[in-house]
Amino acid sequence: MRTVRFLAIVLLLAAILAALIYVFRFPVAGWAVRSSMAAAGLERPQARVTALTFSGARLEDVSAGGASAPVFSFKTIDATYRLQRLWLERKVDALRVGPGSLRLAVDEAGRVSLPGVTLQSNEGPGGLPFDRLSLEDIALIVSAPEGEVRGALYGDYDSGEGGEAMLDLSSGGFAWNAFRFHAFASHAQATFSADGRATLNAAVAADLEFAGAIARAVSLNITGDGASWRDAATGGLERFAGAAQIEFNAPDIAWRDPLRQPPTSVAQLEMLFGAPVQRAGLAGALTAAFDASSVEIRIDDEVTPLALTTPDGASLTLRAQGAAPVFP
Repeated sequence: MRTVRFLAIVLLLAAILAALIYVFRFPVAGWAVRSSMAAAGLERPQARVTALTFSGARLEDVSAGGASAPVFSFKTIDATYRLQRLWLERKVDALRVGPGSLRLAVDEAGRVSLPGVTLQSNEGPGGLPFDRLSLEDIALIVSAPEGEVRGALYGDYDSGEGGEAMLDLSSGGFAWNAFRFHAFASHAQATFSADGRATLNAAVAADLEFAGAIARAVSLNITGDGASWRDAATGGLERFAGAAQIEFNAPDIAWRDPLRQPPTSVAQLEMLFGAPVQRAGLAGALTAAFDASSVEIRIDDEVTPLALTTPDGASLTLRAQGAAPVFP
């Protein structure tokens, strides 16, 4: 959100220059945009102002970051605005961005950032600096601690009517925290209704390595909703809350190195199943309740209780114990 707000502020500066030096608007406004990007902590800023009036602007070939791998690169950014509102509220009526690319980084703690960039801004969280946003053909590259994920992002948003966004991601392999993912693919679609409710539908598939085991053909299906996205859009993210259901299936989990497993776990499984367990499947459903500061996850007995099943048909069912969550 800070990056988008920064682009809107850049457009504000360009619009003011249009009023003051109309005759020289393209070269001077382009210089102003590049200078503002550099002052905000973006390396190697590039931008051309190819259209500029009192009600709209077009930036082309907008990029920043390394020469070989820019943090972002957009062929076109179109903005429409009312000059008084742009000056007083620092807000544009509409932004249309794309095609282009955006590079993000995720660290071991799950924090998302623009790699190598520290945006210099005195602004607080605030609301979105636009009423309408259209993202067209945005290539997304997410760098993990090891490896990367690539995909495509599309979105269409209107502060009055709502909108939707779609994200597709895939990777041959990457590692995050204690997990290594192979053949990763995901699709997510978020819908923002006019009544303020946001819904999410997502599917994830991958092979997963962890703690001396590998789980093949893991699949997750996530559905959820929350309200109100209008609170989040106007700077009140702390009021956004909702719930989600997670159904998952890991049909083939193989312990490749039992000696790396905690001895108590190995002993407990052997006691429960009557023999050493080297292969099993795990399936079930979880429910999650969340707000801006916390997440609670519980076993969903009403849909599909957690079940660990061995190839010979032996099964262990795990059910919720009272109201206690399984996380945290």
